Amino acid sequence: MNHTLTKEKLKYEESQRTHKLKIRTIGDSHVKKSAAELRMILDHRYDDMGITKPGALMNDNLTTATDEVASLSNKDILILWAGANDISKNNTNEALKYLTKFMEEHKRTNIILIHTLHRYDLTSISFVNKEVLKFNRQAKKISKPNPNVKLMEIDLQRQHFTRHGQHLNQWGKELVASKLARIINQLLTKSKINPIQMQWKEDILHEKNSTAQNEIEEVVLSNNFKKTLKLNKCQGEEIEANSKSSMRSRKKQQQNQMIFYGKTI
Repeated sequence: MNHTLTKEKLKYEESQRTHKLKIRTIGDSHVKKSAAELRMILDHRYDDMGITKPGALMNDNLTTATDEVASLSNKDILILWAGANDISKNNTNEALKYLTKFMEEHKRTNIILIHTLHRYDLTSISFVNKEVLKFNRQAKKISKPNPNVKLMEIDLQRQHFTRHGQHLNQWGKELVASKLARIINQLLTKSKINPIQMQWKEDILHEKNSTAQNEIEEVVLSNNFKKTLKLNKCQGEEIEANSKSSMRSRKKQQQNQMIFYGKTI
């Protein structure tokens, strides 16, 4: 076995992994299997990994996120899906405070923040679901001033959840992963800036000469048109004058003939 080729192959594979765009998904139990669904949609160019922390509060998730962000570049993406456990423990304001601080401290990496889900195991007028609405409104408000943060709003129905009503079923996870993939592609499209093509000096001079030549041609055509109109006008006046003279001559001849015939009779 050629150990040199094996080392080269390993080095190549490591370099390929190093240059892949990194996507890190961090959050509570909702993240479970969502990263796997996202990996199935995205291609091999992405280094995608999910970190699930069931029962973890916002601060715990953000501590993990801070460790991951240290290895991410401004082209990589962090997906954050947390807050549900804070809401159920009446800790919404504290969670929002930690989230605001995290966004202020991490403006270098693209962040996708996912809305907290409605609890279908509880009534719509329950305290928890009211806090869900409050959390999502405030999350949208604090995300707006940060251009590197994209808020993913999801409107899922009862059929997208398990029988219990708290967690997503397979259909729901696929919908979330599909929407995440679209947002990731949008972020990558925005980051690509088309280069500005500069003109060479000769091209600029040629363009100026062409413009000047066009202006001269327009002036010449305008003058020729005016001359043509003037000439046509003169010719028309001459024709009109000749026509009037001819009519006067014929009229005079008719009068003379009438006088002549009168004398003869």
